[in-house]
Amino acid sequence: MTLEQQTARCWAEVDLDLIRHNFRTAREQCPGVTVIPVIKADAYGLGAARVAPALWQAGADVLAVAEYTEALEAQSVCPAQVLVMGYTHPAFYADAVEKGILLTVIDEETARQISQAACEAGKTARVHVKIDTGLHRLGLNPDNAAEIVERISRLPGLKIAGLFTHLALRGRESDDGQMAAFLGVARALGEKQVDFGMLHALDSIGMLLYPEYRLDAVRAGAWIYGSANRHFPEPEKCPLAVRVRARIAQLRWVKAGQCLGYDDEHPLKRDSL
Repeated sequence: MTLEQQTARCWAEVDLDLIRHNFRTAREQCPGVTVIPVIKADAYGLGAARVAPALWQAGADVLAVAEYTEALEAQSVCPAQVLVMGYTHPAFYADAVEKGILLTVIDEETARQISQAACEAGKTARVHVKIDTGLHRLGLNPDNAAEIVERISRLPGLKIAGLFTHLALRGRESDDGQMAAFLGVARALGEKQVDFGMLHALDSIGMLLYPEYRLDAVRAGAWIYGSANRHFPEPEKCPLAVRVRARIAQLRWVKAGQCLGYDDEHPLKRDSL
């Protein structure tokens, strides 16, 4: 199919330069903090096969995805480390260990199965452990997370490379409560001298709202693609990286009193083109 055929009705124009620009401005916003671009859902529909290499070229060492097949696609197009933030079926554990993909541990049984896969392969699997502090999606309960993470840290063939949570962003009081629970787990692990790697809790909006909670890393999705700028006083720092275009098929004059399309609830007040 020719380009003219592909764009016969409508198309999206993705600006990789702007995506790289937005990644760099995210890093400028967070000095000393690792920015992990999120490329889940085919880079939010913009094409992960093109976006991932562009972010790698801009300096992104770690990329985040939602599920395992997305990690495979990202790894196939660039050498960045890839973190699967969501659930991964045990059928993929051996392959993930072999490929060095970072999996998320959501419970102790997950950790034990990944440990077994790593031992069988004679390798060390690096994982991130998720703490559910209030979003109620995936992760360990913070009430007993420190004890579980301590046991996980002793499993053979397993290395905890990160500890993370996700704010529900329901309001300042709720978010502060989540962070208090999360940091409480980290503090308890520190007292037990458990190495948990990097701490990360914030997405793009949290990154803007709570600079004091940026910790070791932030996970930037909306910012990278330019859809977070409505929350930021300087929107030019993260411009929208995609434009949707459509061809005009016909221009019509419609008289006052007529309606466009279905129903007749909004008649035109004047003759219009």
